[in-house]
Formats: sequence, C-alpha cells, structure tokens
Amino acid sequence: MLAAPPVTELTGPAPAPVRPLPRLSARLLPSSGMASRAAAVLGLDLRSLALFRVAISVVVLGDLVQRAVDLRAHYSDAGVLPRAALIERFSGDWAISLHLASGRVEFQAALFLLHAGAALCLLVGLRTRLATVACWALCCSLHARNPMVLQGGDDLLRVLLFWGMFLPLGARGSVDASARRGARRLMPSSPLLSAGTIALLLQVCAVYWCTAVYKAHPAWTSTGNAVYLALNIDQMARPLGQLLLHHLPWLLRPLSLGTFWLEVLGPALLLVPLARGRLRTVAVVLFVLFHTALGFTLQLGVFPFVCGAAWLAFLPGSVWQLRPGARERLRRVADAFRPVVDRLAPFAAVPRPVAGGVPAGLTSALVLGLLAAVLVWNVAGLFHGRLGRLEGLERFIWTTRLEQSWRMFAPYPLTDDGWYVMPGRLRDGRRIDVMTGGEPTQQKPDDVSAMYANDRWRKYMMNVWSRANAEHRLYLGRYLCREWNAGRSFPEQLISFEMSFMLEPTGPPGSTPLVQKVMLWEHHCFPDPEETAAATSR
Repeated sequence: MLAAPPVTELTGPAPAPVRPLPRLSARLLPSSGMASRAAAVLGLDLRSLALFRVAISVVVLGDLVQRAVDLRAHYSDAGVLPRAALIERFSGDWAISLHLASGRVEFQAALFLLHAGAALCLLVGLRTRLATVACWALCCSLHARNPMVLQGGDDLLRVLLFWGMFLPLGARGSVDASARRGARRLMPSSPLLSAGTIALLLQVCAVYWCTAVYKAHPAWTSTGNAVYLALNIDQMARPLGQLLLHHLPWLLRPLSLGTFWLEVLGPALLLVPLARGRLRTVAVVLFVLFHTALGFTLQLGVFPFVCGAAWLAFLPGSVWQLRPGARERLRRVADAFRPVVDRLAPFAAVPRPVAGGVPAGLTSALVLGLLAAVLVWNVAGLFHGRLGRLEGLERFIWTTRLEQSWRMFAPYPLTDDGWYVMPGRLRDGRRIDVMTGGEPTQQKPDDVSAMYANDRWRKYMMNVWSRANAEHRLYLGRYLCREWNAGRSFPEQLISFEMSFMLEPTGPPGSTPLVQKVMLWEHHCFPDPEETAAATSR
C-alpha cells in the first residue's frame, strides 16, 4: 500500500514566533565513548522512527479497510459471534472492549471511522502521541471483540503501537514538528537512546528468538521439510508458493534451514555496533525481503506488513545521508505539502524536548518494568509454564493486552489440511452447498484458498476446524442460516445443513494423501424439523 510521504522540516519562510519551549525534562547522557556505544547498540534514529510511524499507520488503515467489509459478520450481534456469546462463553474476566457497547452495525462503523481518523493523525504526525494512544486503545478494543479472526500479526501490531506510545514518533517528518520548527534544536542528531527505544528493539528481537526456540525441531534444523509442509497448506497457498513446491523442490530444504538461522542470528545484527550501522542496514533489508517473500508465497494476512513496518524503525542514521539532488527533490515534496501543514498547524501538539540519554525518571522506570514483564512472559511460554503459574503477571499482561506467543509454524507447519463442504437442504427439496451456493460436492476445489473471501474469514474457518473451538460452530450455523434465508422466498429457504471438513493430511514428498470426511456440525435453521416439514406441506 502506498501512502503520502511524510512531511519534513526543511528550511523555508521564517516561522511565526512561538511560545517558549519547556525545559528538558530528563538528563541528557554525557558525551563519552560509553554513551556513544550504548546509543549505537540500543538507540534509534528519529528519521527512522518517523518512517516507522508512517508505515505502521498505513498498516492500521489497510487492516481497517479489510475488516470493514465484514462489519456485520464479524463484529455485530447478527454475525458469527454475538456479544452475549462472547461475554458468557468465550472471553476472560479481563477482556475490555469498547466495541462491546453495542451490537449494531452502525455503532461498529462509527468506531471504525474513529479508529481510521486516529490512524490518519498518526500518519501525518498530528498530535502524534495522542494519536498513537488512540490507535493502541482502539486496536485492543477491536481485537477483544472477535478473537476468532486474529493472528500473530495482530498481536505484533498491538504491541508495536504500545511501545510507540513511549517513543517520539512525531519528532521528524510530522505536522507537529513542522508547526514548531524551533523545537528541532532540542532533537538529538545522534541516535536517540531511551527506555522506549530499548523496549522496541528487544520486543522485536524477542519475536524472532522465541519463534526460533519453538522451531527447534528437525523439520527446521536438520530434515528441512518445514517449508515443504507450509507450502502444502492449500488453505493458505499462493501461486508462487505452488511454483516453488512443484517446480523447485530442491530449494525447500535450504529455505527451511535458512529461515531458522535467519531468525536466530538476524536480530543479533541490530546489537553489533560495527561498520557504522551497515550491519543494521543489512539486517533490515534481509528481514524486509524475508517477509515480502513470505507474503508472496503464503496467505498470511497482515503479518508480513506489520513485520516489515517494525524493521524500518531500525534503519541507521547513515541511510539518511542524502545527496544534494535527493535533498532538493525532498524539499520540493515538502513544499507541495506545506499548505496542508499550515492549515493543520493550529491543531498540532506543542513539542516537548527529546532526551537522548540514559533512561531516567518515572516514565523510563515504568517502560523498563513493562519490558521486563513482557520478557518474563515470553520466557515462561518457552518453558511451558515451568516458571510457575504467574497468575498476577498473567492478569496484568492480559489487561494491558501485551499477551504474545510467537509460535509461527512451530514446532512445524500445520499438517491437517483440507477444505470445507456444507451440503444443505432447501424447503423445496433442492440440495445446495451453503458455502459456495452451487451443487454439493466433495471434490477438491482447484484453488482451496479461493473458497475464503479474505484472510479474516480464512483464519476464522481454520479456527472453527479446531476441536478447542467446537462451541463456535453453533453460532456459525445460525449466521449462515440467517444470511441464506434473508430476502429469499419461502421455497428457497434453507432448512438444514451439515458442516464437514475434508481432511487431507500432508504426507512425505511423493505420497498420495488419504482424504477423510470429518463431520463437524449438523445445523437446523428452525427449532423443530417436524414443524418445518409441516410448514413445507402447507
């Protein structure tokens, strides 16, 4: 997705007088070799943080657009998960969601518009910190409304926005910064070192190191058949993935081993202050390309976009050493957006000085404490609860929505693949497939992934297949009955249908899988089948 380039603070007409800036609220790190080394390892460039801000806001907007297609199905009381069912049967005591205030589609649409407005403010850097807080809070609320459509990318998006609240995301390339150009003298030109930069960096490292520990399985480390298994998940397959699977099989083992070792060693490049930031640049490029390749081979929803946005924050300052020609082009772009900036300037936040030194003060202590809680949570997950139940920590983590588990395709990719068949009976006696609307058949579709309208429906239906989510099948059945019968004449109304899954386990290369029909649910659209038969005879 493309976004308008960030507004930059370039020289131009003399700014209007502004009120005096507040004094520095935190002690700056003394100039020393140790300070420079610490900033090189744990610090982030303000321009890279601005790029991260733009990228993450574009991801939020794109995600909202996709979700908005299914406002009724996924977020209203007329959908697959009514509020009463979520509260009574499926949510924990600590689930908090503004989206639960009403089950009407109009109310959900209003919240989506509010969320999009906050994301737009974050995009241009208008009241940046407030916009970040609003995006995080609304993201938590949205995710709590329907956990069945969530995936790992949603968890990462949520925690990135959380740590973003403690970062000066609007210090460069923003309306806030442009409206008060005098604040720039308080912004450090060297990498910013703060509790927020430490938290963001270690959070992203934790994602890859945790998933590498979970993937310590021969499928990733020795036999190398993990990518083969992943590309055999027909529900998630893309054409490029099928091309690799069927025409370049010799690449699959190196890709499996390479994925594992990239997740082990790649994040460490962020912590090596050598070659003037070139190793960081290499790490960013590698991971952006890695997630781009994943997105082109498998249907992974928002996950590759969130990961790509996260890595942009780690670009070193050397990347921003522009040549004179590039500076002039950037100046012209900024001048084109200057009228918009001038109109928004009265609403901009009064800039606060950015302390580029040792984490100090109450806020820094809070951020580092939260980071410690998150790291303990991740370590406890790795040891399968051997560190104790940690009930207090669990309640705190879930309340702040910092919960996370990075088991992406671990310990090895899904092997229970297949497709749904939903034969149903109409009042006039005809048989149809409720999912496709055509004739019932158990034959495998040419493109299984195309059976799902989008990635949210794919995730929901893959979750419904799980035995742990069997209770959701009742509400899916009710939704499908309502949707089919709405607006149809009496003879065309759906009486009943069955929900079955054609299980096709992935076997070794060259083997022919044995397909097995698994009956999941039988649903009657009306309370009493005998009453339905009587109504038909009338």
